[in-house]
Amino acid sequence: MSQKKKPKVSSNVIIVLFISLLTLGIATYIFIYFFMPNNKKVPFYKYYSDLNQEEVGVIMEDERKELVKPAIVKNNEAYLPVEFVKKYFDEYILWENAIRKVTITTGARVIRVGIDENTWSVNRKEEEFKTPFIAQNETAYLPISFLNSFYNVDIKYNDEYNLLTVEQKEKDKQFAEITQKTNLRYEPDIKSPVLEKMEPEKVVVFEEDDRFTKVRTQKGLIGYIETKKLTNFTDEKGTEKKSEELPPLTNPIDGKINLLWDMITIKEANRTEAKMNIPAGVDVLSPTWFKFDEEKLDGTIIEVGDIGYVENAHAKGVQVWALIADEKNTIASVVLKDSEVRGYVIDQLLDYCALYQLDGINLDFERVSEDIAPDYIQFLRELYPLMRENNLVLSVDMYVPTYTKHYNRAAAIDFMDYLCVMTYDEYTNATGEAGPVASYGFVEKGLLDTMEEVPPEKIIMGIPLYSRIWKNSKVLDSRGPKMARKFFEDKNAQFNWDESLKLNYSEFSEEEGGQAVIYRTWLEDDRSLEEKMILFKKYNLAGVSSWVRGLETENTFSIIEKYLNN
Repeated sequence: MSQKKKPKVSSNVIIVLFISLLTLGIATYIFIYFFMPNNKKVPFYKYYSDLNQEEVGVIMEDERKELVKPAIVKNNEAYLPVEFVKKYFDEYILWENAIRKVTITTGARVIRVGIDENTWSVNRKEEEFKTPFIAQNETAYLPISFLNSFYNVDIKYNDEYNLLTVEQKEKDKQFAEITQKTNLRYEPDIKSPVLEKMEPEKVVVFEEDDRFTKVRTQKGLIGYIETKKLTNFTDEKGTEKKSEELPPLTNPIDGKINLLWDMITIKEANRTEAKMNIPAGVDVLSPTWFKFDEEKLDGTIIEVGDIGYVENAHAKGVQVWALIADEKNTIASVVLKDSEVRGYVIDQLLDYCALYQLDGINLDFERVSEDIAPDYIQFLRELYPLMRENNLVLSVDMYVPTYTKHYNRAAAIDFMDYLCVMTYDEYTNATGEAGPVASYGFVEKGLLDTMEEVPPEKIIMGIPLYSRIWKNSKVLDSRGPKMARKFFEDKNAQFNWDESLKLNYSEFSEEEGGQAVIYRTWLEDDRSLEEKMILFKKYNLAGVSSWVRGLETENTFSIIEKYLNN
């Protein structure tokens, strides 16, 4: 019997079968690659290549922050470096490694904290302090327990992930609830590695779309969850921290201020008959009592005060805001740059205010260069709360912004009661040509520029009572209007009103040493004063300050008073 032969498998069938299997394999791979979720869990510190397992990670709101100096954990307390605090919470916090102290200024308090100390100084008074600040690698570290109590933040440490979560309480937030077990992923993609296997909980929402929503978990982890796994979306308003309020002045000036600067250089001058007779209408005297010792250059104040001067003023209902001046930039830089010197200066001022029963201080730092302007702001922040705590007025003198833009009035104004805008010295020897002390346009522009940063109710308009006599392009001298007028009238020179400058102008020429010399002046007299007072009224300012006593005419203060009271 013959044996049957097996049918041959066509090569075409084999090819078709191979292609089908290959297609199925590719389709399976594509399905797995594109549609099957990645369930691989990758630890936090491994996902971020710049973070090692021992380093504390920092999450702020919805992003991880890379710190130059990392956060640390010590003795079961987490700490953030002062640089982080300065960048995100408090631009004025000050760390000085040389003296190992942190200074924090608020609207009402000046706080100094030494490293590893259990007490701190609050407005010059020692108080107990629970958790010390520490230092490491020449930087200060602040405990999160302090940060949470002092700033409007909520900082939590998660030891499972070695992670700090920083939340700013003033920001509005959106919340949602995870409804079922799901994965928290690093990226909004099902193929992204898993950060955490999530159980149902309430999370903070940051970004939402149809597929994925960016959230922060209760452990502080930031990642993405499928939107369909979330429900109960709700909004919550942020909470503003209540600002610290200064105690009110118990003896404020009622109405507009009429301040008169009083040049006094020796103690004996305080009780002369001229000083005892106070012009009618003046309600604040500012004697030039204080300056810095230029030989020591350590912040030591030289003073020429006298209690009798103050008692006479008070008996006549006049306050005394004694003036302290810096006369050289070298002094300002020494005084302002060192916190120990600043503290020494402040202590002296407060002691002198108590000794002479002063009502305030007038701060006249005219030589603040741009590089030390931030230190100037810091000085005001450290001085002002202590002035107010002692019921003292702080007024600060500044030239117009054209000359002093770097003084940062917007930051400074919160740390003074009044800004005296010195709307003069338009032309000096430094300008290289003759010109007026304070033309109408110069004064108005100075006020307008100042009001871009300072409210008018805090501005005292500084006005000049002196005129400069020019000899060619150099200042011969400065005089009151009567003496300046006489100088020109003695030479038969005529005065003519310049409507554009709103000043009386005069000139004459003489031959001296075979060369022609021209003498000029732009007179700061009663008429020009009235024009400036019209500006004062136009902008409804806080008051007027006049430089300087003894140069006034018999009409000066009646003109000022007319506009202050009307």
